Amino acid sequence: MKNVVIAGGGASGFAAAVFLARKGHRVTILEKNEVPLKKLLVTGNGRCNLTNLENLKGKYVSSDPEKVEAVTARFGAAEIMDFFTGLGLALKSRERWIYPRNDSAALVSRFLQLEAASLKVKVKTRERVTGIVRTEEGFTVHTETWQYPADMVVVSTGSIASVADPETVISNSVAEGFGLKTRPFLPALTGMKGKGDAWRNAKWAGVRVNARCRLVIDGERLQEEEGEVQLTEYGISGIPVFQLSLAASKPLSEGKNVEILLDFLPEMTEEEVALFLEKARNAHKEYTLFRAVTGLLPEKLADSLSEGIKETEAAARRIKNYVFPVHSLCGPERAQVCTGGVDLTELDEHLQSKKVPGLFFIGEACDVAGRCGGFNLTWAFSSAAAASLQIS
Repeated sequence: MKNVVIAGGGASGFAAAVFLARKGHRVTILEKNEVPLKKLLVTGNGRCNLTNLENLKGKYVSSDPEKVEAVTARFGAAEIMDFFTGLGLALKSRERWIYPRNDSAALVSRFLQLEAASLKVKVKTRERVTGIVRTEEGFTVHTETWQYPADMVVVSTGSIASVADPETVISNSVAEGFGLKTRPFLPALTGMKGKGDAWRNAKWAGVRVNARCRLVIDGERLQEEEGEVQLTEYGISGIPVFQLSLAASKPLSEGKNVEILLDFLPEMTEEEVALFLEKARNAHKEYTLFRAVTGLLPEKLADSLSEGIKETEAAARRIKNYVFPVHSLCGPERAQVCTGGVDLTELDEHLQSKKVPGLFFIGEACDVAGRCGGFNLTWAFSSAAAASLQIS
């Protein structure tokens, strides 16, 4: 039986605690907040998208994608579903996205805490970990108020995404203190802010519209997504934009030119759009180009897109290929996840440090960020399982 301290009481930390306690280990969770599993409560807009039945290949950005695939292959969607149904939680599939049957993230949190309590896991809240020191016996985990001896330590303190005080996230500093390579945390799964004056048109703020979004980096078209896009006072948001932000985060930090090409009518060709506008104007001689465009798109968006244009062909071209120059992503305080963290090449197949046996990094502490759709919680649970398998 090992004495294991888990730094961080989020989804990955609680899952690891349950897995380890079931094996008979003494487990203590140290959580900086007054209430554990705080971020879990807002996942999936409070409905908690636990996992996804799609193939996980290509769904993550990481320093070692093959290791991510290996970890999630050992404990993927099927195992995650079995784990939660075993806790008494009914599940449902919504287009292969898996949720609790009652759409309650609060219930997921409650079931995890109840299981941990039944296994006698100690949960110490308002205990912010400040450092981890290696000793002859194992480790000492330091908090602002105490010191906790441990045979093994699992770091699950997360990233700086949606954190009020980023300085309290110590996963990178702990890793660097032991000589491990890390990557800086960069916001992802978040909105994009416009560059210059090209996008600054308050007329479109508040509009939601189905659109196809193409990511262009230094003139090269890379990835595209389609779905509901939210047009905001700062730029663009919505799930398609979030998905593209994963690939845009690092290039933006490197100063590369990033643009999003917005197609506001993906179901029509440019020629079909131009023909529709021309027919509308011919049928109603008093129609302005703006009025013709409102036959296709919301008024606020039509006003923005038709501004300064007189010809239907030019309007159709803008509707189908609106160039949104990206200045930056919204900050980490508005991001669902961050890229960056402990470089996976520093960790073995069980996410144990190759240089420091007994020290593990899981969840968002690792340089792994997934797409929207339950992929980040999948990583949280699968990485927790990977670490628990090694601690025997």
